[in-house]
Amino acid sequence: MISSIAVIGTGNVAYHLIRHFQYVDPGVKKVFGKTLQSFEKLGGLKGFEKSLNLSEIGPNEFDLILLAVSDDAIIEIAKNLPDLGETILAHTSGATSIDVISAVSKNTGVFYPLQTFSLGTIVDFQKVPICIEASNKKTEEKLRSFSSSLGCKSEKVNSDQRKRIHLAAVFANNFTNHLLGVSKEILSESRMELKILEPLVNETLKKAFEQSPEHSQTGPAKRGDQKTMEAHLEMIKDNHIKTLYQILSKGIIEKYN
Repeated sequence: MISSIAVIGTGNVAYHLIRHFQYVDPGVKKVFGKTLQSFEKLGGLKGFEKSLNLSEIGPNEFDLILLAVSDDAIIEIAKNLPDLGETILAHTSGATSIDVISAVSKNTGVFYPLQTFSLGTIVDFQKVPICIEASNKKTEEKLRSFSSSLGCKSEKVNSDQRKRIHLAAVFANNFTNHLLGVSKEILSESRMELKILEPLVNETLKKAFEQSPEHSQTGPAKRGDQKTMEAHLEMIKDNHIKTLYQILSKGIIEKYN
């Protein structure tokens, strides 16, 4: 059973995990940050000890230590950790192998919440799948049980599956958001708001998950409507947006025609 937790990191992922842990059961005993100022990112979260010194961690002091830091920082921090004993060490990255922390503890894992995190936005963790990987069966069972105690659904994945999930998430989340930003720019040129597209975007996502994206694809590229696509390209003055339109249209044309 996992009841005593330390979190290394003070960014967006750390903030939301600590907030949810405390909401369900205040098991976070200690949070480690780089500077005293870095703790300001945690806002009004309280009830845990703050520390800048990883050497303070003792063997078996915690049931779980979560590395909720950037991918680049995981390896460097892991190198500086003292002997952890039987403590589970897990990182929260979607793109980083479990192997990078395997030398630090015999009980290692990945606790990757598949969601986008921003400060100021509340996350409903009951709707967030937690992708779990572990170095051994016992650790896997503990992490899955811990996820369940948080009200989260967990998915057992291996490193390859998790990296592919992360890649797919970049397309589904980051690229989609960028395209919505492009849509906002186009609309602002005629003094219109992005809000006008909300019903369309919601219906697009609904159909994509109900029917699958390939069955719900529509638009001029899908129809092979060259006249409309040429008219669109004439309207676009920004070369970045023009290139995006051409690349995406070409991809749709090649897939469906």
